[in-house]
Amino acid sequence: MGIIDPYNTINSKYFLDLQEAIGRPIRAIFVHTKSYWNAELATLFCTTRSLATDKKLWKENLDGIIMGYFPRETELAAYTKKALEHHLPIFQFRPILRDSELANQIIEMARLKNRLIFCNSPYRYSRAFQDIYERLKNEEVGKVRFIDLKCYKSDGPDDQWFYKNKVRGTGVISHMCIDLLEVGLYAVGYPAIDTIDFKNFSQGSFLKNGEERAEDLASIEILTIEGCLIKLMACWNMPIGEEALIKAEFYSKKGGLCFHNVEGREDIFMAEKYHKEQKETTVSPPDNSSSNALIHWLWELQKSFCFNQFFANQLLFRRELFKLLGMK
Repeated sequence: MGIIDPYNTINSKYFLDLQEAIGRPIRAIFVHTKSYWNAELATLFCTTRSLATDKKLWKENLDGIIMGYFPRETELAAYTKKALEHHLPIFQFRPILRDSELANQIIEMARLKNRLIFCNSPYRYSRAFQDIYERLKNEEVGKVRFIDLKCYKSDGPDDQWFYKNKVRGTGVISHMCIDLLEVGLYAVGYPAIDTIDFKNFSQGSFLKNGEERAEDLASIEILTIEGCLIKLMACWNMPIGEEALIKAEFYSKKGGLCFHNVEGREDIFMAEKYHKEQKETTVSPPDNSSSNALIHWLWELQKSFCFNQFFANQLLFRRELFKLLGMK
């Protein structure tokens, strides 16, 4: 497995979970920037090599490429194109969001090379969300009229680099909102959108149209053609009494469904069903979801390396959401 993570952004826990899921050791080759290298990673695999550049990587016999987080989308795109040129399936921790033309180029190249391209989704593959999804699909609580999404974190990026970033959309929009909003819309079948309203803030100041600063608080309201209201609030540096609060609630006249994190953890979720004055737990913790998307990608590779339009659409839909939220 080739792992291109120049800035050491991938938590080692992902790789531990991956090996445990498949039941055998993984041979890993890392491409990294020397100053960011985490020596602990070398102890996680049966065979590990680290490279300063990707030149030698493409000569190896690889099953796929895992891409970490990149500060510049052009850098991610360049590595992605190289992997596709070598007919390798790809897992991206963060897909291309800002550059629509570049995103379309990548998908079209994956289609032409007939190789699977897959992006991380921290919630979609959790047992808790899958439980909610099946109940919604079976119309267990009837037609959903209101979706309430929350994602708060008690800490945030370091002031030094974050607040000097003069590009709106590089804060909570791309790092928190897109993931939660995408699964919220996916849960109800990607409904057609009638209107959308969003407000972004940075260090307590409202960002006016055209004001380019990275946002640390975002409020989004969407009304679908069928009259479902979707609200999302996301914020960094929120004093919530725990590390993180992540919650998605789906309401109808018959009742409600909810999945949320547990004890401030970002990777453990539970699911509940709401009645008028009572609620029942439908999925109990622990439901460790942080690595499930990566594991799901590996399972897909066991079946086929080939391009899959369903997974490609997940990347394109996120890009369209980003565009809808006023991010160009």
